[in-house]
Amino acid sequence: MQARISLSGNNIYWRNFKWGTIFPSESTFQLVPRTSKNIFKLFGDGLGINRDALDLLSELKITYIEGTLNGKPFKVRVDKWIRKGIPSPYTSEKVDPQVVLKLKDIFSDDDSGDNQPSLFGNA
Repeated sequence: MQARISLSGNNIYWRNFKWGTIFPSESTFQLVPRTSKNIFKLFGDGLGINRDALDLLSELKITYIEGTLNGKPFKVRVDKWIRKGIPSPYTSEKVDPQVVLKLKDIFSDDDSGDNQPSLFGNA
């Protein structure tokens, strides 16, 4: 059985790895800084977040995930990460279950919840 996430104050952990800190007053989860070594190339270049952490953020009605990748800041809606993210099939006792969001979606300004194509195309 895989270890689930744990909370210590407003910090979210998986085992001894700190995923980040929840700031309820700002409805934001501050993800620990990420680097190129954290990029999932198998999923078309994306970043992963623990699946249980995402579920917790959703349950707590946290709106945003903020972080940095190689020092470049990003801010993504939690619902977008859940909706567009790809669940990684790779989990084990040493690898936590993650949902991977492509970098193009992380650094996109489009955070709308409704991305339905127009019936009339692009005029």
